[in-house]
Amino acid sequence: MRQETRKGHFRGTRGLVLLDQAAHGIALVTCVTGGIVLESVVLMAAAAHHLASMGLRLSVEESSDEQPQSRSGSAAASLMQLGLWSCCMLLAICVTALGAHGLFHAEPLDVAAMAGFAAPGAVGAATTAVLACWAVHAGRGIDRADALLSAAPTVTALCIALTELGAGAGSLDALAGLLLVLLLCARTLLYLRAALD
Repeated sequence: MRQETRKGHFRGTRGLVLLDQAAHGIALVTCVTGGIVLESVVLMAAAAHHLASMGLRLSVEESSDEQPQSRSGSAAASLMQLGLWSCCMLLAICVTALGAHGLFHAEPLDVAAMAGFAAPGAVGAATTAVLACWAVHAGRGIDRADALLSAAPTVTALCIALTELGAGAGSLDALAGLLLVLLLCARTLLYLRAALD
């Protein structure tokens, strides 16, 4: 009976993990699209955070998987991780350059459109939070802290959209984008600490 409950919980968790990955994938596409169209630093930073969420989820699931993987499966997972983290690093570098430029040469920003592009990230933040509270490895405080940090880009974009700064929204976007890159570093350090423990 207990084994059947555990299997049902595992299947439910696996489905939620797939939903989480899909939500972050969709949010990644919308944020990159919005970042390019609107030239928004925050949306590009949010895209980097969604990539990081996908990479961290793969890492957590790989380390907690009880079934041994084949050599080819392990190599494919490692290649996927390498690709995700490389793209994440490139996006972070791009955000840093855009943010530094935007601080001195801020341009008007369509905040309503920005909110629309950022909105799908709310679903990813919700699925990550549910996983952190409900999953098999939910006892780790690091997962809950990271779930809060993963919601920061979406919340930041929506807050900028709600402020009526007019021309000043571009400068705030650049500054907030740079701060979100630092937050990305904090998320990475959280998981490095967990891996070392």
